[in-house]
Amino acid sequence: GGELRLYTSDPTAKGGVRKLVAAKDAKEWISDVKFSADGHTLAVGAHDCKIYIYSVDFDGKTASIKLRSKFTKHNSVINHLDLSADGRFMQSNCRYIY
Repeated sequence: GGELRLYTSDPTAKGGVRKLVAAKDAKEWISDVKFSADGHTLAVGAHDCKIYIYSVDFDGKTASIKLRSKFTKHNSVINHLDLSADGRFMQSNCRYIY
């Protein structure tokens, strides 16, 4: 219910993956996740009708994420979102029906 987790591949870890970081800003299920092309911005759409924008720092071994902003203009569950190649623009849609 709303927890975001980032993992990395790690052949020495059980199952070959290792959890890097987790955040629980969304109040409902997460429905879409997109990284910017440079990997420093992460957009997360959720069933609480919000999009959470995070700054991401990853040094190859550890990661940190910081909530940068929340987009709260949707009236329904976020279906899909995309970021432009430079990470400056976002498009999104929700399940709102008139």
